[in-house]
Amino acid sequence: MKRLSIDKDDEELVDKLVDALPQGDWSTYLMILKSNSREYDKLTLGSLIEKLEGHELKLHKMAKMKSLNVQQDVDLYYKGSGSSNT
Repeated sequence: MKRLSIDKDDEELVDKLVDALPQGDWSTYLMILKSNSREYDKLTLGSLIEKLEGHELKLHKMAKMKSLNVQQDVDLYYKGSGSSNT
């Protein structure tokens, strides 16, 4: 685009990327992001990509946790054990 002297502002670039995302996978996240208009209006292309990557990592983590067939030991997440005297 620079070579062809095409200049686009951040708002237009963000809107183009949002429009290019698959609606089924991203529509809920984008709706939440757009509902916070103060934050959405200030997004740059780089910050939008960071948010999308962060959300994608969360989705992968949730999918990985759902696919585990092993019951988790809750005591691993808390100090002490559940059988301590109170």
